[in-house]
Amino acid sequence: MAWGNYVWICLGISILLSACSPAIKPWERGTLAKPHMALQPNAIEASLRRHMQLSKEASSGGHSAGGGGCGCN
Repeated sequence: MAWGNYVWICLGISILLSACSPAIKPWERGTLAKPHMALQPNAIEASLRRHMQLSKEASSGGHSAGGGGCGCN
């Protein structure tokens, strides 16, 4: 087997195994539910930022849909 094929196989296996994560135990859920672990810790600020972005984009759902504020996709 060529050295390049071996590298690609090892890289593929490592990528597949990196997606595996251990199950979260019930007693660990309290740690992950703490406010400082949230993706958006301040819900009001996140809502205002989303509103400002939508207003600037001039379209509904501009933060997740393709295209710009002109309506083209």
